[in-house]
Amino acid sequence: AENILKQVQQGEIYRPGHYVAIDRSAKTIVLSIRGTMRVQDVLVDLVCEQEKFESIFDGDEVITGKAHQGFLIAAKRLARELHVL
Repeated sequence: AENILKQVQQGEIYRPGHYVAIDRSAKTIVLSIRGTMRVQDVLVDLVCEQEKFESIFDGDEVITGKAHQGFLIAAKRLARELHVL
């Protein structure tokens, strides 16, 4: 339990259940996001248009691509929320 930094079991629309933990032996942070389980998750799944995105990796490398719009909205929301951890 001391290695789990945050745990959200139920989630809500555009905020899936997830947990953040520390893997001390590998010296890494683990983010696990639950897949489709509830009606709210299905609603996100149905927002399935492609959306272009741009992300900064490792401080200066810009990555661009296309993503499932509902998943991208959820990922951005989680990123904003978890950034403070």
